[in-house]
Amino acid sequence: SAMAGFALRLFLAVVVVGACVGFSPPHLLPPLSKPHASAIRTSPPRARTTVVSSHPTMSATDKLPAGYVRRAVWRTEEPGDLKRLRLQTDTLPPPAAGEVRVAVQAVGLNFADVFTALGMYDAAPPGQPVVPGLEFAGVVEEVGERLRTKQKKVDVERSADGRKYVIKQQGQADEQGGDEGGLPARDLRPGDRVMGFTRFGAYSTHINIGTPFIRRIPDEWSYEQGASFVVQALTAWYGTMQLGAAPRARSMLVHSAAGGVGIFTLQICGMLGVTPVAIVGSAEKARFLQDSMGLKASQIIVRPGSAKEFRRKLGESLEAIGRDGFDVVMDSVAGKYFQAGYDSLAPGGRHILFGAATYTPRGDKGKVWLSPEFWLSIVPKFLSRPKLDVQHMIGENKSVAGFNLIWLTDGRTDPRELGRLIDEILQPSVRWIPPIIGKTFAFSKAVDALRYFKSGQSVGKVVLTVSEEDADRGAAR
Repeated sequence: SAMAGFALRLFLAVVVVGACVGFSPPHLLPPLSKPHASAIRTSPPRARTTVVSSHPTMSATDKLPAGYVRRAVWRTEEPGDLKRLRLQTDTLPPPAAGEVRVAVQAVGLNFADVFTALGMYDAAPPGQPVVPGLEFAGVVEEVGERLRTKQKKVDVERSADGRKYVIKQQGQADEQGGDEGGLPARDLRPGDRVMGFTRFGAYSTHINIGTPFIRRIPDEWSYEQGASFVVQALTAWYGTMQLGAAPRARSMLVHSAAGGVGIFTLQICGMLGVTPVAIVGSAEKARFLQDSMGLKASQIIVRPGSAKEFRRKLGESLEAIGRDGFDVVMDSVAGKYFQAGYDSLAPGGRHILFGAATYTPRGDKGKVWLSPEFWLSIVPKFLSRPKLDVQHMIGENKSVAGFNLIWLTDGRTDPRELGRLIDEILQPSVRWIPPIIGKTFAFSKAVDALRYFKSGQSVGKVVLTVSEEDADRGAAR
């Protein structure tokens, strides 16, 4: 029948669209019946012991096993809508071998958090409840048993700069195995102020975290600044130094330059003597970069609405800085602004793609198939996204590199790789200005913070602050 034919064509269209935008049909279409909430809570996502461990929700009247603590978390049982984020209580077991438990004091917001809550983040566990959040700062409350044991077998001393511990003499490894890239040599103990990176789970008042992914907060920094450093600085450093070969560059185009990654990228340009051109979303942000980063007006482009106008402005900026093309493009926006940036690369130039902010929905809904925004805004942008001819890339001598640091915590990659990168950005020779905090929100206002963050109004970093009341609320529930 005509109706059956229409239904078949609609289903095939969904399949094609899903393939084009990177969503499989089971991901794109919601389940026919929603699982009972209690069934979800009693089957939490499988914890990665090197990153974060968790435990099913328990009631406030349940007696906790020894070493367990109650905590408050922001969790979405069914990603796709910011309104589905709920402040809940669950329990956290003692830190495992190679972990510490941190009482979180501040949580840094990232676009990954937005896309996770909206069901649009590939790295998030499909079809499972998830606690968003990649970076945090707080106080060590408890140290894993094995870490304490290993500390007795390592002699340490302060480094010359006095900022960290280094191994003086390595003792014989205990029977449980060798050093797994954690921080026994840094002598972590309860009361230490730390900042870190986690594969989800930072929107919580307590977290168990593998020691490769945390470092001490510089004494002069606040918790909010500590929660604003690791992900942003790592992204800027890895993108420019490892993928972009920035030490050999003379010019760099920086998208979203007034945001967290953008500000760190501009600092790297200053360290290396690279001339940047900054892309921002408003005149206010342009003035901010002039005042705080010392950029000239000719080095800043307020992002226009049309790709054609953007291309014209890139040409004007290249002329103003006396360059024929950019050696590096740091792109967190993509979409219709990608092609002009790629075309403006100099021979041998590298376009580093680490985000896709252009696909951020205007409202609270993301990958919800009944949402008009999904079909009228998000899907068309995916279907019209730029594509490159690899044969032309050979002739033009240009390259594109995409990356997402979260894959360094996938359980297959050696965790010491991420730890090595964190140590690189904390070298005394790398002189950062303290992270710039644009706006803070109470932990209980996480949804409002995400709405503000994705609006594009923020300058610097948006941070959630965890109060004693937030921590007590989790313990009392």
